[in-house]
Formats: sequence, C-alpha cells, structure tokens
Amino acid sequence: MNFSEISGQEHIKGPLRRAVQEGRLAHAILLLGKSGQGLLPMALALAGYLLCENRSETDLCGKCNACRKTEKYIHPDLHFTFPVVKKEKQKDAPLSSDRMEEWRQALEEDPLMSYNDWLLRLDAANKQGNITARECREIVRKLGMKSFEAGSKVLLVWKAELLKKEGNRLLKIIEEPPEDTYIILMAEDESELLNTILSRTQVYRLHPLRDEDILQHLVRKEGMEESRARELAYLSDGDLARALKLAAESEGGMGDTFRQWMLMIARSDWAALLEWINEISTKGREWQKYFVRYGLHFFEESLKAGMSAGYTARILPGYEKLTVFLNEKMDLEAYESAVRLLEDLHYHIERNAYIKVQLLNASLRLGDVILKRKRIRAEALIR
Repeated sequence: MNFSEISGQEHIKGPLRRAVQEGRLAHAILLLGKSGQGLLPMALALAGYLLCENRSETDLCGKCNACRKTEKYIHPDLHFTFPVVKKEKQKDAPLSSDRMEEWRQALEEDPLMSYNDWLLRLDAANKQGNITARECREIVRKLGMKSFEAGSKVLLVWKAELLKKEGNRLLKIIEEPPEDTYIILMAEDESELLNTILSRTQVYRLHPLRDEDILQHLVRKEGMEESRARELAYLSDGDLARALKLAAESEGGMGDTFRQWMLMIARSDWAALLEWINEISTKGREWQKYFVRYGLHFFEESLKAGMSAGYTARILPGYEKLTVFLNEKMDLEAYESAVRLLEDLHYHIERNAYIKVQLLNASLRLGDVILKRKRIRAEALIR
C-alpha cells in the first residue's frame, strides 16, 4: 500500500513521512479514525515506508525486495495483531497467526473492511473477536527477537480498543520498545482505549474524507460516471467504504426514485405509489437504508436552501426544482416532522420490519406533512 493510493488525509501523510525521513518518528503511534476513512491503508503505507529500502520524500519505491514482500503482507519483519475468534474444537486462546491466511486475503480484497466485515469472514456467528492475553505474550516474544531482513521491525495492531485490560501487558514494550521497533496501533473508538496506552502513544487523527476526495476515487479508480460518483459522495458522510458498499448494492442513482416518491405523495397518486412500494420492496435492505438516508440528506439540503438565499444545496444538478417544490409545500415544522418519519423508517428497516407496511405508513404520514400547508391555506380561504 502506497501513500498515493490513500484518498485524502494529507494532514497525516506529510507529518508521518517527514518524521520517518528525519528519524524522529515515535516508536508507538496511535491512528484514530474510521475504517472507511483509510485507517488500515494508512497504517500499511506507514509500515511499508519504514521498511522500504529506497523510499523517496513522498512515498515508498514499490520496487525493492522489501516493498514486494510488504505488498503481499509476507515481510518477515512486518507483524500483525487483530481480533480473532476460536476455531471449532480449538482449546487454546486464539492467536492472530491462526488466521493469517484469511487476514492476508482480506487485506488484498478490502483494506477498508470494517470490524463486522472481518467477523463475517471468520464466520464468527454471534461471537465477538478478542485480542487475548496469549496474543499479548506473543507480541512481546516476537518484538524481542532481532529483525530478519530490514533494520526495523513493525507491528500493526488493528482494533486496539479490543485489547481491554490485557493491553497492560504491553505497556513496558510500548514505553521502552527494542531498538528500531515500531508499534502502530489503530482504533475507531478512543473512549474504549486504555488510558495507560493512550498516554504512551503519539496520536494521529484521521478526518472524514471530503466529498471531492471520494468523488475522485470513484471516478478515477472505480471508473464511475461523475454524476453517480457525486451522489454517492454526498451520501457517504466522508466514508469511502460506505460509498463503495452503496455502489455495489445499488443499480442506479437514487435522485429520480426519491423525486418520483415525493411527487406521487404530493399528487395523492396512491395507485402508482402502491406499485412503487412493490418495486422498492424487492431491493436489498442496504439499498433501502441508503435510500432513506438519501431522503434525509435531500430534506436537510432543501431546508438549508429555503432558509438561506446564499446557500447552494449539495444536490445533483437537475434536482433544484424539487427543492423549490418542497419549500413551497413545507415549513420548518413540516421538515422536522418529515425527518422524524424517515428516521423511524430507517430504524424499522434496520430491524428487518415488513418493508411494504413501513413504506406505506411513511408515505401516508409524509403526505399529511407535505400537504399540510396547502390544506391550511384552503381552510383560510373558506373562513
């Protein structure tokens, strides 16, 4: 993994490279961020940069013997620790090395994988992964050995918050590691980390990716049309993994589908709406969840555009008329009600509720919200 392959996060890449070049990189580093922000890729790039034999000021060379081995995750001085579960009939506490084959394959296929993605690969069922006391002892043993090929040894600890109290076994080696040994911990939830570990590491925080970073990745590396990529970037909340997952699970843009839904509701075209609900119910649950999130995003942007003359709504070209239409029908109270309805719909979809009933209920209640001001005006005329 090269730094150039990581989207965004320039505020971390530069300082890390300079620290390595100047020989002042801390021996214990903590990377904090979400998996979809490039947490694992950043750690892999830093490890490769440390082990590279011919690194430049901007990146590892990608051609030397060390880079070729690091790229395949088989460099003898590159070590991994990650949460695992017991295999069937396994008696001893599991070690990361027990699952190294699955780990390498996972990194090859999806370096942005989430913790849940990893557990699915392990076929963990309802089990939770752990980093065990036995694993911590193994870390101390491995890092106490001399390096095999490189001048340095590098340990990557993924999901460091799962160390729990067992992490205290690593305090000494984190505080006083062997010479030329680097420990790179990765965590998503800072509140779950041991304070004793947090205080002994140099912390680098990843940021949510900019829409433009995600768009460029989808267009250049995934070959996606710009309009489609921009829509996914808006929906992803700075998370590239989320954008890629949505791209894989949905066949087309959601803007037209959402506009169709709003117009059917506003026209009280219930026959067409029932056909639409039947169609939406055949799509996957993840698609349905993202569709609702798209609706939440659209309502938010429409409201901002309606309340601020200078605000440019973050929506795709061609949908501006829909924002004008909604703002003619809805006031602030109506928008708040609509958002609550979509949040409830998302909640029920997550819990696998019967989707046809939920969509019909949401549609009827949204109809009341969208047409509310229209009815008030009519009543005023009657009076």
